[in-house]
Amino acid sequence: MMNFKDMSLKGIEFLIKANFAVALILLGVGAILSMTNDVALFEDNADLDLYGPLANNLRLILVYAAIAEANVAAYCMAKEKQNMFVGVGLFYLVMIGGFEFYGFTNQMEVEDSYGEFFLYQGLSHVLYGGFYIISRRKKRR
Repeated sequence: MMNFKDMSLKGIEFLIKANFAVALILLGVGAILSMTNDVALFEDNADLDLYGPLANNLRLILVYAAIAEANVAAYCMAKEKQNMFVGVGLFYLVMIGGFEFYGFTNQMEVEDSYGEFFLYQGLSHVLYGGFYIISRRKKRR
């Protein structure tokens, strides 16, 4: 019979895995939607067309991130190395500063939702990879 502690850990594990799955889906959908002008996850002032190619660069970053994520996720799942997602998550958190630097360098304001999006992605990845590391260490004992 499972005690309360075991049930709580299973519940937390489920929530972390579900959140990670949502983050992966959101990244993929966000990348696909970023290539359409009708529906997009980020506005990039598309109605005003102020930035033109600069906004397209930001959209293309999402596509590259989704392609890289698909490759990393496939590798990590196949090799059972989900601990690597901690590094991916830290990279996403560093990207927030990269977007700020991009906006500063190009003298444009980058939408705040990019930072929020990659904060969510980064924390989801770090949590998932971190939980995997902790659970592996517990199994070794």
